[in-house]
Amino acid sequence: MFREKRRTEILNYLQQHNSASVNELAEFFSVTKETIRADLRFLFSKGLINKYHGGAFIVKTPN
Repeated sequence: MFREKRRTEILNYLQQHNSASVNELAEFFSVTKETIRADLRFLFSKGLINKYHGGAFIVKTPN
């Protein structure tokens, strides 16, 4: 899976599940934990998610 597609899918996953661990995402997407960490750093830098030690959760936008 290409990086951009995976990052979009990570956002979709977090929207459905609210939060996820690095291990959970790595297993789900069949990639390394470091790959997921890099994706989460990127998504965090864009303000799309918040990170916590070992995982991330989706940023909720007000309606």
